[in-house]
Amino acid sequence: MAGPKLWILCLTLVVLAVAPRPARPQAIHTYIDPIDQQPRDCYARPREGGDLVLVRGRNDSSLRFWGYSTWDAAGQPQIILNMLALSQLPPIMTRFTFYHECAHLVLRMADEVQASCEALTLMRAKSELARGDELIIKQEHQRLKFLGVKYLGNGKALWDATFECARARQISAAAR
Repeated sequence: MAGPKLWILCLTLVVLAVAPRPARPQAIHTYIDPIDQQPRDCYARPREGGDLVLVRGRNDSSLRFWGYSTWDAAGQPQIILNMLALSQLPPIMTRFTFYHECAHLVLRMADEVQASCEALTLMRAKSELARGDELIIKQEHQRLKFLGVKYLGNGKALWDATFECARARQISAAAR
């Protein structure tokens, strides 16, 4: 009697060992950073509120901007990056744009200075800026000569307001 049971057990183990296994689900991230090839994730609430969800990231080369944040038809937050345009800039600009767009969704506001301020503040806090990166971001902003009113008219004004906002936050945090 022990023989057939042992045979069934061995057969079962062999079948389990060679049977195809379902593939592990691939990790999904909002964005893969071009500098270090590491994922960066953004979590925001759906349009109607509720618990935080992973923001879906996608590329759209027809976008007129470096990036855009919105909610899709189902109300889920998404970040759209124009990787074609961003590939023409220093890689730190893609990282900054990601954090800027994430800030729009997290803070649920359209203010460009506040989104940039939040991005810069968070990048500093997370040590996401290498030596000289902030200067590169400043220079790239200053190259933008004509922007709409919500961007304060030009890149220099936008960057100056962003920098001042982040400086004020740093001073406020140090005073606590």
